[in-house]
Amino acid sequence: MFPCFKFWNHINFNYDYAPMPTLDLSINESVDEYFEIIAKEYVNKYSEIYLLWSGGIDSTASLVSLMKARKSKNQLIVLYTSSS
Repeated sequence: MFPCFKFWNHINFNYDYAPMPTLDLSINESVDEYFEIIAKEYVNKYSEIYLLWSGGIDSTASLVSLMKARKSKNQLIVLYTSSS
């Protein structure tokens, strides 16, 4: 194991790491409709949402969905680097 992985294992981010949900093959929504549904669930569940934005298509789609669904500007905190 690399030292950086040992280091990260000892940091408490106070985050509930839920396991990956089971795949539901009965989804009838389009990808953007599904992103909207999930974004609304997160907005209703959490008062602060931290998004690690890389600039890639998946994190950008998440960002746009959360920006549309958020209740206030302060609810969504976007973390990124100069290379994002």
